Amino acid sequence: MGLTGFRRLLLGGLLAIALAAAAAVGAGAQAPVTPAPYVKVFVDNQPVYFDQPAVIVAGRVLVPLRGVFERLGAIVAWDPTTETVLAQRGDTRIALRIGAPQATINGQAALMDVPALLVGGRTMVPLRFLSQALGAQVSWDAAAATVTVTSQQAALPPSQTFPAAPPPVAQVPVAPAPSATTTSGTVLHVNATTYPAQLTVQAGNAVYTYQVVSTTSIIRTNAMTGAGGSVALSALRPGDQVQVTADPQGVAQSIRATYAAVSGRIAAVTRSVIVLDNGASYRLSPSVQVVRGGAAVDRSTLQPGEQVTLRLNPQTNDVWAVTIRQPAASSEAGIARVTVTPANRPLVAGDVLTVTATGPAAGTARFAIAGFRSGLPMLEQPGQPGTYVGTYTVQPGDFVQGAVVTVRITTPGGALLTAQAPVAVSINAAAAAEAAPTITSPVSGTTVGIPFIVQGHAAPGTRVRVTANYSGTVLLFTVNGTLGTQTVTADRTGTWQATFSGEPTVRGGVALTITAVAVDAAGNVISPQSSVSATLQ
Repeated sequence: MGLTGFRRLLLGGLLAIALAAAAAVGAGAQAPVTPAPYVKVFVDNQPVYFDQPAVIVAGRVLVPLRGVFERLGAIVAWDPTTETVLAQRGDTRIALRIGAPQATINGQAALMDVPALLVGGRTMVPLRFLSQALGAQVSWDAAAATVTVTSQQAALPPSQTFPAAPPPVAQVPVAPAPSATTTSGTVLHVNATTYPAQLTVQAGNAVYTYQVVSTTSIIRTNAMTGAGGSVALSALRPGDQVQVTADPQGVAQSIRATYAAVSGRIAAVTRSVIVLDNGASYRLSPSVQVVRGGAAVDRSTLQPGEQVTLRLNPQTNDVWAVTIRQPAASSEAGIARVTVTPANRPLVAGDVLTVTATGPAAGTARFAIAGFRSGLPMLEQPGQPGTYVGTYTVQPGDFVQGAVVTVRITTPGGALLTAQAPVAVSINAAAAAEAAPTITSPVSGTTVGIPFIVQGHAAPGTRVRVTANYSGTVLLFTVNGTLGTQTVTADRTGTWQATFSGEPTVRGGVALTITAVAVDAAGNVISPQSSVSATLQ
């Protein structure tokens, strides 16, 4: 998909993320919506028309990012894997994620008055962000409802009048008042610092903002335990499921909220999924909040092994908040030593790998062989407090090269201690016939198109796992992705093939890496890996 395709993606398919509206429009779902005045926009003295006009939300003027950016000479694209708008003007590079309270300008964080949101399929940003992002002079004439953006020190003549424009639909993205007085949905935003306070709820494709007053009854319940009771509005969080009953003026009479929370240790984490050590996996909301030590941090800082509490929407199980539980300060010593035996030779079927660690007594210990096995138990030895021993018996078909052995001990005080063995482990118990599968097509350095077929040879009956990953650049941003993984079986002649037909998010001169490895019936790797590099057109 080229740049044009990215621009099309920018224009559709996203749900408006609305935050707290001003009191005039924050009357909620049941109050009639008063359209904002038609906001006129001049860029370098020239009027700009938008199919989605500028709007006023929560006292802030929001303008279409794409229209203004492109009028100023910027190029705008969309990265669907991270739901991020990418823009470039000269040497200035901007990344802006929908619903996030800050953007990045040349890698530096830039806070916005309100997060970016979508109105009529268009990305809307506050005026101040335009000034920060592109160095433009931005002014707002409230009396004339006019925005002036100047990038070349041009001044709008006082006598300039705005030509006739198509009839605008310039109203805040709040749904029409429903006939019912009770609405169920997901909390998007809580503003408990003003009076009346405000609660913004997404119900299907509509977004409502309610006023919350001192007489509003708020009951919150843990959907997993059934425990609950009366709480303040500040106890509600984005992602909670709520049922709001409001009067015709949009003032909430009662709020019934449910949430779910689970705790555990991270086993694996990606940009969109988190897996706990009990095997449960959860999807991360695009606007997930991650808190470490009381401070908000980026989701990319989440690491396997960390103890976390996840706050979930009880209906979708999407994670809206992750709290990293910092271990309490402890006088307990760390792991003093980790040894593995036998060492300095590849292990074969029947060998017993023994891992020994010395650390605090009365803890819980496990070890992992990177890329091969994890969560293997270790037992504290009788009469040797603080000495833990774990073993693994090599099975036929096991294969791993240069794997790091890591020991994790959870102390009685809750601290998580980690240490690695000083030598790596290699296991080669694969059958002699199960050498690395060969890839005969495509050949490294060639160009392929969608769909394409990967062919190769292996021992007859060998199960071959084939993976195709890609990497490309949009503007100056690197976009990585995968076309998937397939497991195929070599036929009687040793020939195997896999067909990939998925569409990448970028097209044209994209680097493609294809790998193949033999696996057993359980999916364990039993051979070295072979790979080729090609170009995806």
